[in-house]
Amino acid sequence: MKSLTRLNHTTVALLLTIAASLTPASASAQDMLISGVVDGPLPGGLPKAVEIYVVNDVSDLSRWGVSSANNGAGPTGSPEFVFGGGSAAAGTYLYVASDADSFLQFFGIAADAISGAANVNGDDAIELFENGAVVDVFGDVSVDGSSEPWEYLDGWAYRVSDTGPDGSVFSLSSWTFSGPNALDGETNNATAAQPFPIASFAQAAGDAAPRVVATSPVAGDNTVAVAANVSLTFSEPVAVADGAFDLSCEVSGARSFTVSSADNVVFDLVVDGEFEPAERCNVTVFGALVSDIDTDDPPDTMAADFVLDFGVASPLQNGVVINEINADPDTTLGDSNGDGVDNFNELVFAKIGN
Repeated sequence: MKSLTRLNHTTVALLLTIAASLTPASASAQDMLISGVVDGPLPGGLPKAVEIYVVNDVSDLSRWGVSSANNGAGPTGSPEFVFGGGSAAAGTYLYVASDADSFLQFFGIAADAISGAANVNGDDAIELFENGAVVDVFGDVSVDGSSEPWEYLDGWAYRVSDTGPDGSVFSLSSWTFSGPNALDGETNNATAAQPFPIASFAQAAGDAAPRVVATSPVAGDNTVAVAANVSLTFSEPVAVADGAFDLSCEVSGARSFTVSSADNVVFDLVVDGEFEPAERCNVTVFGALVSDIDTDDPPDTMAADFVLDFGVASPLQNGVVINEINADPDTTLGDSNGDGVDNFNELVFAKIGN
């Protein structure tokens, strides 16, 4: 089991809708992205670490977190590690490592945070979260990376400058790779034949693509009510074309819904009818059909499609109640089960239903 050994703080809930209405559209941008991942050559396969690049000033790091999707098990649903409070300046790099000593030994600098979320094995994907929503990903979360083009066993992967973030869909062309075993036998990154290109990612200043920054329900929620609707909050005001949203479930199939928005930031999907209990559902936002309203282009549309996965509550989670009780049968009308026999002891019962 992965564990957080430092900076173990609870995610702070933010009122994104209010914030979006108070912030000029031109200031909205993707604030952080995954710029690198490394699986080191020291004993134990250390250091294992994720490099995160800060695109714009971040005033509250507690909005951000990281997870590793191990062995192709699929989306993690929520961050395993959440940064503590504090801020980060644009152009800086943050390092989340699985072990402090090996990271310092190999790179000569201290990691910013130590967490089991960075405990990767050279074939695991990484997800970056903002307010519980995936905003960038390295690797295919549903595929074991062994023998895949993005495998980095005893090596590294690094983002191409001026690319990303890629949302929840991995873009292989946005990355360069050392290849497996490129760091074998090395003891220090600075003297390695193929060193991890630490702190070399760069992104030109300018507008950023719109993105989904919050959802209701949150990703991975398995207790969604059968009568629930869906809400999506974007990083800036956007225009959506017909067909920009899709909602489908494993039991009830494709679902129809009505889309509404009062501010072009928060979009409500009012679902026709109820979900089936205990089914899983996906909301897909097709990035090419969502464009920002400002005139600072490109980029104009989302960088990638966005997918929200959630589960509908089971009947028990939806609520089980006592809906009938017969604790003291009438002395002359005590035939509660209708068998023609009055029995004031055996006909005491409670009926449970939902």
